Amino acid sequence: KVIRKAKRALKRVPLTERQSHAVQLYYYEGKTQEEVGQILGISQQAASYHLELARKKIEKHVTLD
Repeated sequence: KVIRKAKRALKRVPLTERQSHAVQLYYYEGKTQEEVGQILGISQQAASYHLELARKKIEKHVTLD
């Protein structure tokens, strides 16, 4: 139940396409930051940056109360 609620809430977070793709790869598919970077055609550092921005947006917009 909590997972379904979280997934619905995530759809309302204003992530960029790259952030959304990075989140999908990293959190749902279990890829490393290096793999995320390779798939997206960016460095590991850039992948880390996009994941961090996404995490901050998610924390700001999502509550699971």
